[in-house]
Amino acid sequence: LFLVPYCGWAPVLNALASVPAGGTPAAALENLDREALRQLGHAKAREVNPQFEKVAAKITARDPGLLDHLTETAYGAVYGRAGLDLKTRELLAVTLLAVSGHEPQLKYHLRGALHTGASPAEIREVLVQTHLYAGWPAALAGLAALDAISGGGK
Repeated sequence: LFLVPYCGWAPVLNALASVPAGGTPAAALENLDREALRQLGHAKAREVNPQFEKVAAKITARDPGLLDHLTETAYGAVYGRAGLDLKTRELLAVTLLAVSGHEPQLKYHLRGALHTGASPAEIREVLVQTHLYAGWPAALAGLAALDAISGGGK
């Protein structure tokens, strides 16, 4: 489900079809109401990137309901799940955003990956591996974005 905001439902449903049925780490979230998900989402978003409030203000200026949707679904219902730590979730976000070519969000989540404990070397390795599945253009764009936020490449 973490992939939905980045690549849509179709690829996620196709991937889930190949996974055996069973318990999910989402069980703890099933009893939360929307306000609780929103609060959890805001907390997770701030854990990922302390600049979230600036992003939240921009989103609210465009569409106040969109911020609620983002915090409830992406950060509350997905980032709030057990099963992966925030560093791993951010490395996944970096990979998916590099592949999809959304540079502003990629840079935001590159900062998030660094903030949640990923080293620049780990991020670089994730982006290099991206070329195997999505091609060199995606990997090179991701590496360029990493260099842009970190002050240069090695």
